[in-house]
Amino acid sequence: MTTENARDDDRITFKRLTRILQDKGITHLKKVGLDINAVLGVFNMLDAEETGTVLVDEIACSLMQLKGNTENVHFATVMYENKRLMTRINKLSQHLQSEFDDLKA
Repeated sequence: MTTENARDDDRITFKRLTRILQDKGITHLKKVGLDINAVLGVFNMLDAEETGTVLVDEIACSLMQLKGNTENVHFATVMYENKRLMTRINKLSQHLQSEFDDLKA
């Protein structure tokens, strides 16, 4: 993505989501029993690679789980935190491998 507002058809940026929610989104959220903080929290959990974008389908499915059973919310939170940790571990592993390769050279 080249700009903060740019997005693929299947992805949404944090900035765009925030704008949508501030317009008519709050009314719709209240109808389904969610609030803006919950939606933004789900976005941040899904953005494990910290790119500022998430898949629209992924956030929609996660919000449906959030609306449903509170046990699902806990499970989803653990799952996405695990995803975030694995992303960080993989980045660290790649960095260390690069450093070791440089030492060998």
